[in-house]
Amino acid sequence: MIEHIERAAASIIAMLVATFLGVIGWFMRVVLTNQKQLDELRSELRAREASRQLERESLNNIRSDIHEIKSDIRVLYQRDQMENM
Repeated sequence: MIEHIERAAASIIAMLVATFLGVIGWFMRVVLTNQKQLDELRSELRAREASRQLERESLNNIRSDIHEIKSDIRVLYQRDQMENM
């Protein structure tokens, strides 16, 4: 009877150890997978920010060009007004 109880206790302990090792393995896999996904997301965010910076620079250049065109139009209009007087 005692041998039967000892075997049952040993089986329970073996199951607990196997479960514990399985949980640790699963946890490590999840952590490492999440870390890889986080690294990929960080890389994508950096790429998007670089793209946005280029778009901001292009937009600023367009605004500057528009300002120059408006100034040129004003000068040409004033010159035309002066010539037609």
